[in-house]
Amino acid sequence: MVTSKQKDKALLHFLMAKEILESRWGATPQEIAMWVFPGEKLETDSGKKKTVGLDGYFQVRPHERPLKFRFSFSVHRPGLDYLAVTDGLLF
Repeated sequence: MVTSKQKDKALLHFLMAKEILESRWGATPQEIAMWVFPGEKLETDSGKKKTVGLDGYFQVRPHERPLKFRFSFSVHRPGLDYLAVTDGLLF
């Protein structure tokens, strides 16, 4: 079931997110994929909390909680096109 907090958050397709991140920070698709790798986490730096990483979602269906994407060891194989894996995600 989707929570009210999740309803307030609109998810963007990778291409739209890429356009926004590219225009604001000059991010490349490779950099975005590396932000997805750890997922969104809170880290403490000198007592201040900051968010690092980016959560990607897949299999988004109406009225259901979207599934968080995670790279796994089965995904890490020689010649894997990790950009193709991330370009179908929503953020």
